[in-house]
Amino acid sequence: MKLIRNISRLLVGLVFIFSGTVKGVDPLGTAYRIEDYFIAYGTDWAMPLALFISVFLCTLEFILGISLLFNASIRRTSWVLFPLMIFFTILTLIDAMWEPVPDCGCFGEVVSLPVPAEIVLDVALLAMLFIVVRAGSDFPGTSGRGRWTLSAQASTHNLLVTVA
Repeated sequence: MKLIRNISRLLVGLVFIFSGTVKGVDPLGTAYRIEDYFIAYGTDWAMPLALFISVFLCTLEFILGISLLFNASIRRTSWVLFPLMIFFTILTLIDAMWEPVPDCGCFGEVVSLPVPAEIVLDVALLAMLFIVVRAGSDFPGTSGRGRWTLSAQASTHNLLVTVA
């Protein structure tokens, strides 16, 4: 079971790092895709927020993926990712049924999956994330309050970052 938990954590983390990175390379392209969703769902009033949401979403995906990859604050990270994945899965299912937006833009312009493959990917990620959520703080290195420390040395200055 420990192996399955770790593989799930690593795979979900890598997918979110990849997704956040490829969308972050072209935040305007992601903003255009978000605008497509705003138009499709009749929320034109939110169009000025598209670029902000794009940058925020790319950053959030990348940070949550890194947190999973490096086993940092697993409980919090998984509880943020789980509702996010539920939202993405529901949105993909709606796209599959009524096709309001032809391509979800899940991986920017780098990877364009057909809608059935997107659904399978979302459900698989949701299942793996469920395993991570259920494991909670059972991952090694997350004892206590789940503190994680990264230290690096840059020339003569020490950099110490603590994520709690």
